[in-house]
Amino acid sequence: MNTTILTYQKFLKIRFLVYASLASICLILVHAPFASAHTFKAEGSISAILHINPGDRPVSNTTTRYLFFIHDLDGKFSLPQCACIVSIKEKGKVVVNQPLTEDAQGVLGGTVTFSNPDVYDLILTGDPIHPGEFQPFSFDYLVRVAEGQPKPSFFSALLLGVCAVLVIVASTACWFQLRRNIREGEHL
Repeated sequence: MNTTILTYQKFLKIRFLVYASLASICLILVHAPFASAHTFKAEGSISAILHINPGDRPVSNTTTRYLFFIHDLDGKFSLPQCACIVSIKEKGKVVVNQPLTEDAQGVLGGTVTFSNPDVYDLILTGDPIHPGEFQPFSFDYLVRVAEGQPKPSFFSALLLGVCAVLVIVASTACWFQLRRNIREGEHL
């Protein structure tokens, strides 16, 4: 009889761990971005991926960092040998024109503050300082800028709330069931 109670207690502990794991996964999924907007472009042997912080979802009137990951199949590209310019256009008008820079970690990029929610053209052009160093390139990216501060969507907040309630209910139910089974085992 005593081994039955111990086996049932182990079952309850496993059930509790399963519920807690499912709830944890649910919470992680709520905070994970639903889509990534990394944009890949290629021209000849040069390719580039654009990433924009925060989370590829820029908002107006907030400093936004853009990053480029540039790869040259020929291995000839280097920023010191490049007259690389980042131009940003709003409705066809150039609003930013700045050189591409490299930070201390070797990441290429820069910062910009988009003044209005709109669709902007972000254009990266690269010309070799010495002709023939590498192939010249030009990549044009569309960047959608939202208004105001980034906010979690209603669906995301609702899902987080539902998951939190499920975790609390499942944990409480398992705890009460475990206590009840332990008490019943003591009376046998």
